[in-house]
Amino acid sequence: MATPKPNPTSRRHYLDQLRTYCTAHVIVHHTAGAYGYGGAEGPHSACFDKSSPLLTAFLAVNLAFGLGQFFWLSGFLSAESLSRSTDSKFVKSKLLRLGVPTLLYSAFLDPLFAVFRLRQWDFDSIKKAYIEAFLKFRGACGSAWYTATLLVLDLCAVLFKRCLYIWGLGKLKSSKLRSLTQLYVMLCRWGWLVVAGGSFLIRTRWPPGKKLPIIDVQQAYLLQYIYAYGLGHLAFHARKPRMVGLLERDVPDYTPLKPSPRLSLGKAVAFSLGTLPILLLPGFLKKEKTGPPAGSEMGSNLAGWTTAAAFYALWNELCFNSIGPAQVNYFERNQNQPAKRKLWSPRYSYGAFLLHPPVSWAIGEGVDALLCAEGKQPAWMKSRVWKDLGPILMTGVVGTADLVASFATSMLLVDYVPGVGKLI
Repeated sequence: MATPKPNPTSRRHYLDQLRTYCTAHVIVHHTAGAYGYGGAEGPHSACFDKSSPLLTAFLAVNLAFGLGQFFWLSGFLSAESLSRSTDSKFVKSKLLRLGVPTLLYSAFLDPLFAVFRLRQWDFDSIKKAYIEAFLKFRGACGSAWYTATLLVLDLCAVLFKRCLYIWGLGKLKSSKLRSLTQLYVMLCRWGWLVVAGGSFLIRTRWPPGKKLPIIDVQQAYLLQYIYAYGLGHLAFHARKPRMVGLLERDVPDYTPLKPSPRLSLGKAVAFSLGTLPILLLPGFLKKEKTGPPAGSEMGSNLAGWTTAAAFYALWNELCFNSIGPAQVNYFERNQNQPAKRKLWSPRYSYGAFLLHPPVSWAIGEGVDALLCAEGKQPAWMKSRVWKDLGPILMTGVVGTADLVASFATSMLLVDYVPGVGKLI
């Protein structure tokens, strides 16, 4: 689909800032999982025995819109990149920048991560742990699931573009721009209902936590990721560099979508948090166990042919389509300038995303060793105040350390290790 190239000087800095924010969002989300949700995927801190209701709500909202926002942004940037290069150059670039890091992380770095987790370091133990982890390699793992999934979507986008040219629909004429805009607006406003219904059906067979082989993505959320990625592509070609709000009116057909003062990020987040208790209503009325709606370990609690699962499917997509447009709108209105500090440059966000699991784990282990000697909690951790407020405090402090360390590690690798900058 051919689209007029934008002015190269009119860089959308707010999208760069959004990319950095989305990376930080994922890092802090995983930190919050370690301190606030006992059943979350990944390590759980020895500082706390039980989950935190406040952080569980935070995690639930994050899970609803965070990665969907990432895929929307990736779809938009991929569409822009595809419009500026040939199909072959685009595929080579994606294989290099997505495929190679996925392979290196999953086949070599992740087994090395297993070595870091050893309690005793000697040559035989290290060799055994690394070889065992290496032999378990079956595809993407850890944070590389995102790059693997994005690579598949990018390759599908190229194939779809080729099909459009075969069908004689490859050239985007001005007469078709209005129809494309109307399609984009319609999908933003109503497409989430189809995604919610499809995700509900998928979860009856594959509950959260179940993953596709090779690319390691959870089937329970895959439909949202495909939807968000497709919206990103449509947004670029329709010249609408953000999602359309559910209640937004008067969307122009031929000009870019301007920031709207009516799209409030605070109200969208408050709405998502305020409607969260609805997920507990079916269990309250029927005395069923619904469990906390966060983390991949909720499994069958919010899956299957249950009212709770249906409510969750609707709520999850409604949150994404409420917060997503408001968030991009906020960044366009308030963050449309280059990053002020080098550390938070979008240049390092990709590396920070890939490397944050081992970096965050190392920091978390150090904090646990400092506060809980030999895995035992001191007496002051038994207090009610610590159990209620401690997870929030630790998420803020340790999450900040994880952010700085992840971006700093990425910066050092990109700037000082030859060849790394070409991959991440």
